[in-house]
Amino acid sequence: MEKITNRDLYFRDFIEFKDLVELNAKLVADLREHPYFCDDMTKVVEKLATDSEKLVFILVWFTRSRSTCGEFIRLLAESGQKETAQRLLTYNTSKGHNVESGFRICPEIEVQKARSPMMGSLYYKMDQKPRGKCIILNNVPKECHMESNRFKYIFEKLHFQVIEGYNWTAKQMVINLREIIEKEDKSCQALVVMIISHGLEEKIMGSDACDAMRVLGDNANDTAAKRVLDTDVVDIRDIVDLCSVQNCPELRNIPKLFFFTCCRNSLKREMCGEGKVKGKNLAIPFIEVAAHPKRHFPDMQSLDKQWVDNNMDTFICYSCAEGHKTFYDEEYGISHFGQAFSHTIAQYACEETLTSIMSRTCDFLQLFVEQTDANPPEFRGKGLRRQLCFNP
Repeated sequence: MEKITNRDLYFRDFIEFKDLVELNAKLVADLREHPYFCDDMTKVVEKLATDSEKLVFILVWFTRSRSTCGEFIRLLAESGQKETAQRLLTYNTSKGHNVESGFRICPEIEVQKARSPMMGSLYYKMDQKPRGKCIILNNVPKECHMESNRFKYIFEKLHFQVIEGYNWTAKQMVINLREIIEKEDKSCQALVVMIISHGLEEKIMGSDACDAMRVLGDNANDTAAKRVLDTDVVDIRDIVDLCSVQNCPELRNIPKLFFFTCCRNSLKREMCGEGKVKGKNLAIPFIEVAAHPKRHFPDMQSLDKQWVDNNMDTFICYSCAEGHKTFYDEEYGISHFGQAFSHTIAQYACEETLTSIMSRTCDFLQLFVEQTDANPPEFRGKGLRRQLCFNP
């Protein structure tokens, strides 16, 4: 029972459902032989006085996860209680992602509240309001106008103080981010940085370079635009390095979360003319790449060993895998990664860890396989000592 709504219905109907289950001879025998439950059956269940008490223990044990619940559904069916098994299946069945009709077009989507915050030694502390700052920079509002609005709404519901930025040059990115990060409250519990922009390999483009891209898309020989494109870029690792132990010791032991929605396709792949898909992307047009045949890009180094040693408690998510493109929905103004991640974090931040949410995001992106060519995001962590739960 992985969905809150399913569990709520089950708990509401628990007494009624319990009365439908019969501890017949077949079910009891199977429980005694069950590889994972046999010890509890003999040491706990059979020592309880009434069938009602026994059923409460059995149902609590088996419905604690979707897989164990599935096991009990099988046992019920094999013991001749097929209707009861089918009833339990309705609580345990996931109908896939709970995609509402307006999830594509609405900036504000419901964020599920935590029933029981996940706290303790296994988790980063996340209980104060605000948790910390969330910086959302959108350098492509013409292409992804809804994306920053949606994440602003979501992270406010996750109890972050959201700071929005639009159309920053590469220089402004470094200066503004450094200023905001250095002023972060030392008592903060987390820092989030989300950047939505054009990119190539491991670089983020400033607003001037994004404008130059549009110019070169129409005229590949525009020399002024070429010059801007060569200079208005910043390495992803330099952005993350703003929060390193050396550059910002105040954030030591504080989780730093970076989300980069941009392309990471390499010059070589573009020159080889990789297969086309139907979606719009945040990459440099092929005509522009062809206009820079001698241009040099460094190898992928955003997470090289020397760099990561100085960046602890750091989580980095790319909207696409290394060497690939990020695609967006031109009609709704949001990347497919943004659609997937916003939906899963809104639905599951109430009870799951960040890594689990990212795995669900990868799965959700299958909805857009035709537009993105099955291009999953990539996420990595360095020195993450605990699990991170947002506890909205």
